[in-house]
Amino acid sequence: MQEGNAQAITALINLIDSSLGEVDRLESQLDAFHQLLAVSFKLSSLTLLFQPVRDSVEMMEEKDGLGRVELDNDRRLIDHLAQAISAVELTNDDVRLLTDVRALADPASINRCTRAAHALQRCLHAKVPVGMDRMVAYKQQMIRYEKISEDFAEKLIAHLSALFQNLVSECQGVSDIFRVTPDVFVDGIGR
Repeated sequence: MQEGNAQAITALINLIDSSLGEVDRLESQLDAFHQLLAVSFKLSSLTLLFQPVRDSVEMMEEKDGLGRVELDNDRRLIDHLAQAISAVELTNDDVRLLTDVRALADPASINRCTRAAHALQRCLHAKVPVGMDRMVAYKQQMIRYEKISEDFAEKLIAHLSALFQNLVSECQGVSDIFRVTPDVFVDGIGR
């Protein structure tokens, strides 16, 4: 029986040794897990620490994007305004020619007035970007140009009427000089 006990004790010691080996292996795994948890906790702490920084960076990126959109919109608006202004721009010389009563006095001035009148017509019928025609400044400029156009038309009509009256008067004077009366000719032969 002693031999059976000795074998049982040896088996028990071997079992205890293998159990101690398993405990060591489990302890080293637990240590490794503990280290992983410690690193994970540190990373979580760092993440929490840097979260406000990340939020700030994201907010700055968003503001930068909005700033770029605003800048792009400003450039487009400036382009539209420049296009609208150039489409309805009439020079001061053109305005002076169209409003000056003496501008129709000589042929050179008449040519300049014709060019200015054409420029005024282009302004009055210019195509401007959508929405620009609702701007108060644009409407006021169109009212001003329509007034200049009406005043020029009245001035031109008065000038042409005076020219035609002078021409008619001159023609009447010429016809009086060459007036033929029936008593000058008898049967087609002069007396």
